[in-house]
Amino acid sequence: MTSPLRAYFLGTGTSTALPVGPCLAQVDKPSRDVGLFLDTYNAAPEDQRQPDRWGGYDPKGEWPASVACGSCRASVSPSVEEGWKNRRGNPAMVLRKQNANGEWRNVVVDVGKTFREQSCRYFPRWGIKHIDAVLITHGHADAYNGLDDLREWCVRQGRPMPIYLTQATFDTVAASFPYLVDKTKASGGGDLPTLQFNVIEDEDEFEVEGIKVTTLPVVHGRYFHAPEPAKPTEPPAPSAPGSPQRVESPAPTAPQPFICLGYIFDNSLVYLSDLSSVPEPMYARIEKTLAKRSAPPVLVADTLWPWRPHASHISFPQAMDIALRLNPRPAHTYLVGMTHPVTHWTWLELGRHIRGESGKEPTHPDQHLSQALIEKVWESEDMVKIAPELAKWGGLVEPAWDGLGLEITDDGCTELPFGAAGGSAGGWGF
Repeated sequence: MTSPLRAYFLGTGTSTALPVGPCLAQVDKPSRDVGLFLDTYNAAPEDQRQPDRWGGYDPKGEWPASVACGSCRASVSPSVEEGWKNRRGNPAMVLRKQNANGEWRNVVVDVGKTFREQSCRYFPRWGIKHIDAVLITHGHADAYNGLDDLREWCVRQGRPMPIYLTQATFDTVAASFPYLVDKTKASGGGDLPTLQFNVIEDEDEFEVEGIKVTTLPVVHGRYFHAPEPAKPTEPPAPSAPGSPQRVESPAPTAPQPFICLGYIFDNSLVYLSDLSSVPEPMYARIEKTLAKRSAPPVLVADTLWPWRPHASHISFPQAMDIALRLNPRPAHTYLVGMTHPVTHWTWLELGRHIRGESGKEPTHPDQHLSQALIEKVWESEDMVKIAPELAKWGGLVEPAWDGLGLEITDDGCTELPFGAAGGSAGGWGF
């Protein structure tokens, strides 16, 4: 019998992470969505502005009650039950599996801007004392900016650390951190991580520390190629000083898809942390890989906003559409990459509504706002298209949270007990 796969959520937020500093500092200009919330709040009659109708918001109260952003406010309010689940680092995961000798091997997926902070918070609670490999999904700061923070791990472990990434991502890393790929470019003033870069293909299959890895190149927005510098149309002829030369206008730039890697781990965990769409051929690739296992998969899906589309991320209805298209459909879907001001509890309600289980906690301070949001989501164009099939499916959909641990076996997926050794971790402490 093979060892079960354990998957720990090291980060479940956006590239900004949560909470957001300007929200807590109450700067004069709110973010767009917080501004919309304030417009709605200020338009309500005075007798309908009780804090328990507005997620606990009280503009005349003491900080943090006076913070208008719901998720940022909850993240620092111990009076909010499980408010700490609104603290979210950059999307990242740790995969653990025991080898033939019973030793746990640890593979980190993405080391972004919050890696150092998150590893300090959760590795001790999960019992992680070494990092055996790192997978990088794409060349954005929230996926690789923490590579330099691997230096102490490399020094203590006394061996190079394998890093798996595509050529495009390697090129981005080399441009950002030249000394990480070529130590002759270091200033000589301190320790350096010793990284062993392994370039993989967009579509690849390999094994890392006993974990089967199937890559899934998905679209994560787009970028524009820089035009070639303008050149003279013909060799310049001698001319009087200052005479202009006719040059070709640069060709218009064409948008190109920005590719981010999703993964399937051990033919059972589909991980799509950053994407705006799944290319059609990838669904066949996913189905072929999942067919190697009898139990339904676990899906981890990017979900930036409840309903509004975004250039480089998907919304809740779009994430649900992906879940419906998987064959077999996931036994459990976890949402990651959520932004503010929607609270963790409200994301829970969105998932419960699929199963007809929302609205059962009328005294919760987020209840009024969550029901209004659910109505808006289910009226959105993308949700209207899939709502009947979604209701028929009734799948288990929940927001992931930093510290959550899963164990995936041939029989399915279970959440690791909170607070147990090697289990799920979290709370208001460090």
